[in-house]
Amino acid sequence: MRTAPISLEMRWVLHLVVLLLALTGLCLPATGQSGVASVRIQSSPAGAPFLVDGVRYVDAVTLPWVIGSRHTLDAVGVSAPLQLPVEYGFINWTESTGLWTSPSPTAVVTASPVVTQYTVSYAASYRVEIEIPDRSIAILSSNSQELTQAVQYIAEGTDLLLQANPGPGWLFVSWGPEYPPFGPNPQPSQVRVKVVAPIVLRPWFGRARVVSFDTVPAGLNIYIDRTLSPTPTTRDWAFGGRYPLSAPDAQQDQAGQWWIFDSWSSGGPQTQTYTVTEAGNFALTGRFKPGYRAIFETSPHGLRLNIDGRENWPSYQFTWALDSVKTIAAPREQADASGRRWRFARWEHGGEAAQAITVKGDLRWKAVYELQPRLTLESVPSGLTMEVDGQPCRTPCQLDRDRGATLRVTPPPVIPLTADSRLELTGGGEQTVALTTDQRVRFTYARTHRLSTAVIPAEAGMIETLPVSTTGFLPENAVVTVRAAAEPGYRHVRWEGDYPVLMSGPRAVRAIFERTPWSAGARNAAGTDVAAPGGQIEIIGLNLAQGEEVAVSQSPVPQMLAGVVVLWQDRMLPLISVTPERIVAVLPWDVPEGSHTLVVRQARQPDATARFTVETIAPGLFSNATYLESGDVLLAATGLGPYDRPLMEGFAPSAEMRLAGLLEVLVDGTHMLPLSAIASRTSVGLTEIRLPASVPGDATIQLSIGGRLSNIVRLGRP
Repeated sequence: MRTAPISLEMRWVLHLVVLLLALTGLCLPATGQSGVASVRIQSSPAGAPFLVDGVRYVDAVTLPWVIGSRHTLDAVGVSAPLQLPVEYGFINWTESTGLWTSPSPTAVVTASPVVTQYTVSYAASYRVEIEIPDRSIAILSSNSQELTQAVQYIAEGTDLLLQANPGPGWLFVSWGPEYPPFGPNPQPSQVRVKVVAPIVLRPWFGRARVVSFDTVPAGLNIYIDRTLSPTPTTRDWAFGGRYPLSAPDAQQDQAGQWWIFDSWSSGGPQTQTYTVTEAGNFALTGRFKPGYRAIFETSPHGLRLNIDGRENWPSYQFTWALDSVKTIAAPREQADASGRRWRFARWEHGGEAAQAITVKGDLRWKAVYELQPRLTLESVPSGLTMEVDGQPCRTPCQLDRDRGATLRVTPPPVIPLTADSRLELTGGGEQTVALTTDQRVRFTYARTHRLSTAVIPAEAGMIETLPVSTTGFLPENAVVTVRAAAEPGYRHVRWEGDYPVLMSGPRAVRAIFERTPWSAGARNAAGTDVAAPGGQIEIIGLNLAQGEEVAVSQSPVPQMLAGVVVLWQDRMLPLISVTPERIVAVLPWDVPEGSHTLVVRQARQPDATARFTVETIAPGLFSNATYLESGDVLLAATGLGPYDRPLMEGFAPSAEMRLAGLLEVLVDGTHMLPLSAIASRTSVGLTEIRLPASVPGDATIQLSIGGRLSNIVRLGRP
């Protein structure tokens, strides 16, 4: 037959029942039960005695108990002989589980593996021994109750208020185990003691000595036991006691006369601790000298004076003894509480700034001072460093100088804040200030920031700003107008960076340029100013073409080279050569005299225009000469006018064509006729001029035709 299993809750209940029976000693050893439990028995506080099965222990002990065995625990030390320092009062027994407590000093317990420790608790009381004197000497009380028992045990932590009341003719001296005849001053007769250990106290008393106090002259005051007391008077002081004794520095009698302390009849300093060693009653007398009032003032009020080597007196009103010698000095220069500087001028009664006097009566002196002029140096903003006579002065700063002094104040024109920001002085500069009265000097600075500009490419132009800055720094929050000025051959296309420019901080702006066709004008291809119909003309400029090209064919001469065409009145001119800086073209024969404009045009670029002047005959001689095998010299010229028959525009002559006009050649200034002057078949628009070999190799050559002279060239025959 199977039984139902025991639940977990039921198991805990059974264990608890067994534990309670074991703790109360009702559980007997079960048949076959075995095992040993280790049990610790201790006291609280430690060191208190107890008994285990009749054996006495003082320290904690751990015992092996057979499980189920019974043992007797006894608390001892409930009372103790009076000679022991401490006694213990039983409180209770407890064990480690906290489920059992016994208020009885004797407890019988059963060993169990569950309980591992038993503790006996005591209340400690300490031995307090107080010597009680004869009632004729004093009566002692504890917590307001008269003490009659010299030795008591008092619970730990108890507060005792002890009071010693001496009888007639006796004085309380101190509490202590030994009598201090020349020890500290008498202690308070009432003392509070907290019982935390054994105590031995003895009140000490001394026979009173009657002390008589007086002064010379009579009726003045002295300090007895720190109390101001009129004289004559008496006090009871104990033999061996130490008492404070002092006298005022100065005092007035009833008639208003001042008196200054001089000495004690017993000797010693003015303030002392007097030790009673006399066998009987005695007297003490304080001696005083006549005194006089001395009052010192300054104008203005509140300045310092040096009296007897000291300045920090609480007051400059003194009472001094007759015939005493004093030193009085007024500092030559000093500052008042506000920091203003003052210079000593005089004593109202006369004399030097420092004097020594012998007191013969009352006196009243006043030191008169003059205010030193002040320079107040300010700046906007504040906190800037100026120079005054070469020394730094951080604003706002104040300088006091002698009246009439001159100061050289130098503000820095520029104060860097960062690499790109700074303060600039807005006006004025170094000043020389004469201090006859207070002066105030202010310098105003404006915050400026760097405007960094860049031109890309660097040679393309420049940037102009308004307002103008020669340093690159402009006022904070200024609205700056920037203008890009292009160099010839460039045009401005855009701004980059901090544009538009508001100078709220350092700013940077870049002007971006690009190359563009530009012409400086057109002229005779030989370099002279005026061109002629049918002759070659050169256009000078920048970026006139994207490349270079020379005409290969002369019949016809091409009208486009390197993607460039040149127009006169919408007519394309024949082109001899094209480079970005120079274009050589041939003018039509029908160009009239006067001023004209050529247009240089190329793809995706703006047009460039060139002004030029035309005359019917405008001779221009090229400097390069060709020396033939025969020795003859061959020169090239243009603008010499028409030939003996019409020449088709843009085509080289197919046969020899002579100049229509008479050409003369000036060789070193001498007129001669050329061997020939015909239209060039290799370069349209040029005339080839042949001179005889007899022409000197370094001769100067000039042409004359139609009343017009050409430029002069010098030959350089090899």
